[in-house]
Amino acid sequence: MADSQPKRQQQSTSYRSQKATAESISPFEKLDIIPTVFIVGSFSLLPVLQRPPPPVSLRCGLVALFTGGGQIAAWFPTAIADHDGHADFHKADDSEAAEVCFPPNLTVIPDSKPKLDILGSGNYLSPPTDDSYLAVCKKHGYTPNSVILEDGTRANWIGDSKAEKVILNLHGGGYVFSAPPEMFETMFQVTSFLSSRGKNVSCLFLSYDLAPGAHYPRQLQQAAMLLNHVINTLHILPQNIILTGDSAGGNLAISLLSHISHPHPSRSLPIPKVDLPAPLRGAVLISPWASFSVSEDSFSRNEYKDCIAGDAAKKWSNAFLNSTWPHAETSDYYNEAITAPQEWWNDLKVDRVLITAGDEEVLVDSIESFAGRLRKGFGEEKVDLEVVEGETHDQFNLDLQIGYKNDSKGANIIMEWLAARF
Repeated sequence: MADSQPKRQQQSTSYRSQKATAESISPFEKLDIIPTVFIVGSFSLLPVLQRPPPPVSLRCGLVALFTGGGQIAAWFPTAIADHDGHADFHKADDSEAAEVCFPPNLTVIPDSKPKLDILGSGNYLSPPTDDSYLAVCKKHGYTPNSVILEDGTRANWIGDSKAEKVILNLHGGGYVFSAPPEMFETMFQVTSFLSSRGKNVSCLFLSYDLAPGAHYPRQLQQAAMLLNHVINTLHILPQNIILTGDSAGGNLAISLLSHISHPHPSRSLPIPKVDLPAPLRGAVLISPWASFSVSEDSFSRNEYKDCIAGDAAKKWSNAFLNSTWPHAETSDYYNEAITAPQEWWNDLKVDRVLITAGDEEVLVDSIESFAGRLRKGFGEEKVDLEVVEGETHDQFNLDLQIGYKNDSKGANIIMEWLAARF
């Protein structure tokens, strides 16, 4: 195991698996990407033009169009701006164009369904996680520095790699999408904020293998290997480590915490045991994917507000578990935390947990249910749950993806919690 700069001759296993998936799509599927690039690109100009940001529902719609996650074909919001730049939304009927006030002159036809193959075209559009890291490092004038494990797994440093305190970050994306540059930007912002509070904290950002090229429990294996490396090779004390994960990364963070307390029994792909001399300092779960169910009321209540739809969530879990939803044979306490009984959480090796969600995301009901079980098993006083009014899924990263500063209420809660724990 060694620290090194990312080099093409030392490509990570994640890099290779994503490139293979991207190269598998046909020329016709590549042509299908053009309308999406145009629409998302148009909205990315808004911050440059100093236009007011689109309302949250529309911003989520744009991200959904890019990821294949949303309900744009059925419900593209018609925005009617008032003099203050606010907008009212209603369902566009089948005959009318949804004329959106941000930016002007952009018209989207409700019947023009996004046709992107979310597993192939999505990876074709998105740079590999490692390339995103290099691009953001160049922007910040930061020399790339990575940990490369024996099996080719890579994790990328943000901040001072010699710092005694570390955020171990697991990115979201349904296990099928790479981490975009904006997710690295978020962690640069986090480490900068902590530095402004007099705290020297670095971030180690795992570049795990993506589905469908790599299935569960490969990602858990990589996360466990990295944590062992941080503790046993880098000699960072568990009390100086906070585990963070958003969306699917939140799923992986919970899975890792479960594995530490209850070593995973996999025989086909051995998961290295993690022995901690003391509990981790904390864990931050941002819009964690704790349930593969899509029957909760929040899926219908927030269907047209959020960037995730039930059909997309099913496809992502199918790819991750290599099985067909609802995954009766492949779901377990590690990959679907909401199924675990409360006593499962009695002996978590972490001091405190923060769980955040937006009240307008489709996962909010399952997140609250999971948080309730975790509190009963682990302790009410050890679990902080923050459901933020007016926010959607993973808004901590969402705004940056279309060019807006990450200063949401949820982002502030997370950063202040990290500062308090460190």
